[in-house]
Order: sequence, then C-alpha cells, then structure tokens
Amino acid sequence: MADSESGHCDRKSEEREGDVEVLQSGREEARIVLDHQLRFLSEIHTKALRTVRITILVFGLVLSATAFPRSEQYLNAFTVAGVGSLAMSILFGLVTYSVSNSQLGVGPNYLLDARTMSYRESEWLDLLLSGYSEWIADMERLNDSTIVALTTTQLFLGVGIVLLVVGFVNGLNVL
Repeated sequence: MADSESGHCDRKSEEREGDVEVLQSGREEARIVLDHQLRFLSEIHTKALRTVRITILVFGLVLSATAFPRSEQYLNAFTVAGVGSLAMSILFGLVTYSVSNSQLGVGPNYLLDARTMSYRESEWLDLLLSGYSEWIADMERLNDSTIVALTTTQLFLGVGIVLLVVGFVNGLNVL
C-alpha cells in the first residue's frame, strides 16, 4: 500500500510541476502581449507629438502670412474654420499624448505581497496571470481610445489644411 501511495504522490507532484510550467508559459506570453501593447501606445504618442509639431508649423505659417500686404482678402469663413480646426488638432494631439494611464505590469503591491505572503509558486503564478489578464484588458481599452484620439487629431489637421486652401482660393477670387 505504501508503494501505491508513493506513486500517487509522485503523480500529484508531477501534475503540480506541469501546472507550474503551464502557468510560467502563460505568464511569459502575457508579458510579451503587454510589452507589445506598451510599444504600440508609445508609437501612438510619438505620432501624436509629430502631428502636433506639423500642426504648429502650419499654424505658424498661417499667422506669418497675415503680415503680408492685402492678407485680409483671404480672411473668410473657410480660413477661420481652418485655423479653428488646426487649434483643435493641437488640443487633441496634446490630450492624446498626455492622457494615458498605462499598465506596466507588476507594481509595488504585488512585490510587497510576494515578500510578505507565503505563496506556493503555482499560487503566485496564478495571481500574476490574473493581474496580467486585467492589465492586458486595460491596455487594450486604453490603446483603442488613444488611437481614436490620434485619428481625430490627424483628421482635424487634414480638414484644417483643406479649409485653409479653400479659403485661400476663395480669397483669390476676391481680386
């Protein structure tokens, strides 16, 4: 009977080791996904800042053009709307860049728990996977909303440029 009990314990031990391997694999995959999401968010931020820089450049050119003689002939509803659209692009771009609370992974509370609680390895990995599941879902929502804000930023820039061109052409017809 002792042999069968020993064999039963060995199988449970092997199952736990297998569980730990599966949990470790899941944690590694989850970390890779979270890292990709963080890189994607960083790329969105970079594109938002580039869009803001381009918009400020266009905005500056428009303001400089007001110093030319007879520039008031180009002042019409289209150019005013174009300038407003550029301002909205700058605003949305700055918001896109600055408003995000990214999930980086294990934080101080997890680390404190790891030091102070007595988790078995499988329990700890299970807790981590639960955390990664939440972090990945949070990052997915954040990236989805941030890409919408970036698209809005770029749309305002494009519409602003088109409106400025239409306003300029409309001003030429005043001659």
